Amino acid sequence: MIKNEVPFTWGLALSVAVGLFWRWLLIGALPGMFLREEFAASPWGGLILQLTLSFVGLWVAVKWLLGSGRLASMKLMFMEQAHYQELASNIAVERDAPQAARPSP
Repeated sequence: MIKNEVPFTWGLALSVAVGLFWRWLLIGALPGMFLREEFAASPWGGLILQLTLSFVGLWVAVKWLLGSGRLASMKLMFMEQAHYQELASNIAVERDAPQAARPSP
């Protein structure tokens, strides 16, 4: 684990889920339900419209929540596992190296 790394616990997962849910509800689900009733002539057309708006709402909610860095006081970063391991090992090497052997900034 890297210094200051926040473990992805069930509580954090719940925070992400709540954040995504209310944004998705506001942007995708409620408008989709309203437009399905108002503009859809066939039941299948209305369902497809509602699912499409729901997906777009979820997409925007993910970008809004995770892209803004406003999940509590934490900014989430996504990276490949290999890059994460490289970052963690570089931090460990810098932490464990003697002061004279450390690279200067």
